[in-house]
Amino acid sequence: MTDENPLTDEDRQAILEKETERHVSNADQYVPGSPPSLSAGNAYGSWVLDIRGEKFLDFGPGGCVSFLGHNHQPVVQTVTEQAQHFLNAGPGFTDNITSEYALLLSNLVTVRGENPQTLVCSGIEEAKAIVAKIGTHPLSGQGPVTLSPVSPTGVLMDGGLFQDAAHRARAQDKVIVSDETVAGFGRTGKFLAYEYLNYVPDIVLLGPSGGGGMPFAAVVAPKDLWDRVYFTPGLMHMHPVVCAAAREALEGITPALMENAVESGKYIQMKVGELSAQFPAYIRGCDGVGLLQQLYISDRSKAERFRRDCWNKGLILGENLVMTPPLTITAVEIDMGIDILAEVLMEWEEEEMR
Repeated sequence: MTDENPLTDEDRQAILEKETERHVSNADQYVPGSPPSLSAGNAYGSWVLDIRGEKFLDFGPGGCVSFLGHNHQPVVQTVTEQAQHFLNAGPGFTDNITSEYALLLSNLVTVRGENPQTLVCSGIEEAKAIVAKIGTHPLSGQGPVTLSPVSPTGVLMDGGLFQDAAHRARAQDKVIVSDETVAGFGRTGKFLAYEYLNYVPDIVLLGPSGGGGMPFAAVVAPKDLWDRVYFTPGLMHMHPVVCAAAREALEGITPALMENAVESGKYIQMKVGELSAQFPAYIRGCDGVGLLQQLYISDRSKAERFRRDCWNKGLILGENLVMTPPLTITAVEIDMGIDILAEVLMEWEEEEMR
């Protein structure tokens, strides 16, 4: 029996538009925070697709978290296998993957002291609370000093200033924390950004990108700091599925990948510099280290409008026009992003001339 009233292409498009509107409306109503502008349906590499199939080039937070690219198949496969093997049973239960990942990360991260140990958490705020706990002196009550080798906008801290701040903290017997939540895992061209500054901290705080897309944060510290307070891992600490994803993500960080971060960052700066020469009234170039770059426009009050205009043309930028594409980004994809920036700038110029 055949359908007497088959759907036309126009009908299907109308249904899809209505479904998209419903998705976005539900998110606006039930999810706290800023309303999303994209109802994601799929993602791969440097690209995110909405449920209509429209493509967006991700130079924003998604590219930062999924630093090996969206839907990185080794991570996806490992997560699937681990979920079928063992999910989680709370404190007191361990899986080989948790100790294996802790060993791998502890061997890669250099901290002052002996026997570095790693705790994987479910989020940054939780990890920061743990850092405050183990970093506070048990007698004096002095809390740790947190230094960020690279700012959230990609500015590398001056080595001399970093050394001075660390020296003052050390003289006061304070624990020094290197905050790598934005720059860690190869984004700057070094595995950890403090490697640029020739200094070794007491604690390293790592951020969401290390989880390969899963909820992730980590604290690496020597055993004596963990031992000087009574510490019991929480329900979601060292989650086996998260550790499985994190191990796979860690294995994806190669010298070639970090070199691509450096060269791609330079290429973005060069191409944006060309745009600033072409549109000096609107854009002033970009700055940063590796694939942590901030775009500067002449009128900072229009930054959010610029970000929105780029979004509407298929380019996702971070807040304050920070660009954090996946470390796997290609020169062709960068050119596509630059073309969208140019389109927006041309429209602004034409608007000004009218």
